[in-house]
Amino acid sequence: EYNLGIRIHAVEEIIHRFLPTLSDYSDRSITLIQTPDKIGKTIPKRFVIENDSQLAEAIMAAEKFFVMHGFYWLDEMIQPENLEIAFAERKEKAFKTQNFVYNSFRGVTLAKIYNPENYPVLRQIYLENIKQKEMTPFTIASFLQLLDYLDKLEV
Repeated sequence: EYNLGIRIHAVEEIIHRFLPTLSDYSDRSITLIQTPDKIGKTIPKRFVIENDSQLAEAIMAAEKFFVMHGFYWLDEMIQPENLEIAFAERKEKAFKTQNFVYNSFRGVTLAKIYNPENYPVLRQIYLENIKQKEMTPFTIASFLQLLDYLDKLEV
């Protein structure tokens, strides 16, 4: 199995100030991880390889996927404004590769930095979603601390 990922360093540095994570996780965290089958339908999510001919087919399928979809997706999503749009479009539903808390922390931070004109509206939506999902008091408090930090952040 494999996934494609994009890391926006500024976003990861900010959110990990407020999330309880292992000390070196913020250096390795990925802002968005996506399975290839969500990027282009030409490739399965997983290959089961039992012989050399299946391996050759898998390699060709992967090459075709990257040429037709993968590299384009990476080029698009490495642009933080495009990544912010992707998060905003899923603001009420986390990406399958992330839990809802990380999704919300990343989404609101992306909005503040790369879509400041819509930040107040998106901020409220992310906050309501955190409250609706009945997160732990610690998670809610961490999110409120993040929002306080972002509200004061000059961009």
